[in-house]
Amino acid sequence: MCSMAWLSSRVLPKRSDLLHVSALGVCLFFNQLMYIIGISLSGVLVATCMQPTIPVFTAMIAVCLRLEAGSIQKFLGIGLAVAGSVSMVAGGVSGQHQTAAEGHKMLMGNACLLANTLAMAIYFITAKQLVLKYPPMCVAAWAYITAAVCMGVAAAAFVEQKDWQLPSIMLGPLAYWVVVCSVIGYYVVTWATQYLPASQVAAFQCLQPFVGAVLAFAVLGEEPSIWDVGAIGVIAGLVLVAKDPTESTAMFSKIKRIVSQTSLAK
Repeated sequence: MCSMAWLSSRVLPKRSDLLHVSALGVCLFFNQLMYIIGISLSGVLVATCMQPTIPVFTAMIAVCLRLEAGSIQKFLGIGLAVAGSVSMVAGGVSGQHQTAAEGHKMLMGNACLLANTLAMAIYFITAKQLVLKYPPMCVAAWAYITAAVCMGVAAAAFVEQKDWQLPSIMLGPLAYWVVVCSVIGYYVVTWATQYLPASQVAAFQCLQPFVGAVLAFAVLGEEPSIWDVGAIGVIAGLVLVAKDPTESTAMFSKIKRIVSQTSLAK
């Protein structure tokens, strides 16, 4: 990604933007690290059901920072999604078929997943500010440089030497994660923030829980618990945030402006 960014634009961040670039990379680092830890403690199903909180947290932060317009519908959506998220996190303590140790383990996993979603929300907000100045490929590449350094330091500090060996059976999944989920996925996300509000881009995270939950049930044999009903509140809040008329009007106005400028250029 870094080589592609350099060959395509040869742009470096200004000194005044280095703090924002570093913050973007740190958010990406925590997003990945907290997800890995959370999914190992709580399971795939809970991890995917927590992902719809990302657009809600993104909208909440954007409104608080006055980067996006607020409305009653958007605030209602935020409230519903937060309530659903809290319900799912609380399930780590009150699971019916869990010992105290298992409940504590799931609670810690859910807390990590909550941190994962908050980090991704901040990533969307910060990326939105940077893509107004720099090409999306460059922004994504700079974020990954910072995140890679942080992850390398964390791995060197906490991973034992015997665990550094990668089984050959994991090469395929690792390649998919690096190329598809990381390089392609984050480039597309960063590119999309050029043209849409951060909360609208984050709204596409709602596709992940449905696919992830189905695969977790079909492939890994994980079963949902009663606490995962909180996902209904999360999804309902997401729909309200994504369909906010204020943002929709602004979005369509921007699209019309882009189309008009393109027509005039021709």
